Formats: sequence, structure tokens, C-alpha cells
Amino acid sequence: LEAFAHSVSHDLKAPLRAIEGFSTALVEDYGKQLDEVAQGYLKHISNGAVQMGTLVDDLLEHARLGRGDVSFGSVDMEDVLREVQERLAPEIRARHAVIQVKLPLPAVKGHRSTLQALMQNLIGNAIKFVPPDKSPEVEVSGSSDDNNYRISVRDNGIGMEPKYFETIFGIFQRLHTTDEYPGTGIGLAIAKKAAIIHHGRLQVESAPGAGSTFHFTLPKEFESEEGTS
Repeated sequence: LEAFAHSVSHDLKAPLRAIEGFSTALVEDYGKQLDEVAQGYLKHISNGAVQMGTLVDDLLEHARLGRGDVSFGSVDMEDVLREVQERLAPEIRARHAVIQVKLPLPAVKGHRSTLQALMQNLIGNAIKFVPPDKSPEVEVSGSSDDNNYRISVRDNGIGMEPKYFETIFGIFQRLHTTDEYPGTGIGLAIAKKAAIIHHGRLQVESAPGAGSTFHFTLPKEFESEEGTS
């Protein structure tokens, strides 16, 4: 899968950049000669190329996740959350999102960059899947018992019906069109794979119109494996 994704990435990225670049150049150089309909067509072409490029990147990330050397150690989830918030700062500002963190979050046994990917996808979705007229409110909390750590990400978004609780974690499984909520449909698949790499679980609680809460649990002790996939 990784070899296939890398090949697709290599073969598609150059023509996609060309499509996006020439579409932009047409608007910049000949925009005054084009009516609104023609300019709209070029905008759709450019947006489609960008969307395809993002899709290729997400496929490659999913294929690579857990491949190669994966070393597990102590990871402070408060540090991970701060880094994720920095990465998502443009989206947070654009949507006037409020991220509330109930401290402390645990230090877990894991692989730092993989846990970053997990948290980034969960929080990114929590910001995204909120009605346009509502400011996203996201709450992150942590807990533990004798055997497991648990991190929860709760939002005030659109929610979903229970029948979708499993299907949303599959690749390309979308409940809405890209016009409604942009994305590639791979983010939650990446998040679930990240949890599995840590011998953990990712689950959701939700109801239509009542937001969603994603919980991922990580065992306190497990046999780490090099090159887990």
C-alpha cells in the first residue's frame, strides 16, 4: 500500500500542480476577457486540483502510518495538544473556535508523531463539523484507570446517528458532501489506525444535532513492536 501510494503521489503531484498553476494563470492573465461563468469554471478546476492533492497526501500518510521504525516512550499529551493547536491555529482563528482543556492530561506510552496525527484529526474534525452559524466549542479531557489511559474530545457539532458509529472510521467514508464540509474522508481512518498501532481503541458517542465525543483508550502496558502497522 505504501509503495502504491508513493507511486500515485509521484505521478499525480506534478500534473495536479500544473492544473492548479495554469488555472490560476488564466484568471490572472486573461481574467478581464472571461465572463463570470468561465471564471467560475476555472475556480472549480483549481479547487479540484487542490482537493486531489490533499487526497493523495492523506492516502500517503495513512499508508506510511506505523511503517518503519516505531519507538515507544513516554509522551506528554499536554505537549501533544499544544503542538496540535499550533498546527490548527489558522482553522481555530477562522472559525472562532474555543478549545477548552481539562487538565491534567496524562503522559502515556506511545509514539509521539502518531499520537499527534490522531489528536490533530480528532480536533480538526471537531472544529470542522459544526454548522457555519455556530462557533465550535471543543473540550479535551483525560482520565485513567488501573489498565488504561483515556483521552476524550467533545464538540458541539452536527453529530450523527448511531448506525454510522463504525462506518465513519473507514477510508473515504463520508456522511456529507465536500461542498457542505470539505475533506478527503481519510482523517478518522488515520486516527483509528493510530489508536490500533498503540494497541488501543477509538470510539464515538453522538446523536444528531447534539455533538460528538470521541474517546481513545491506550493501555498503560503493552509489548511495543518495531514496524507495527
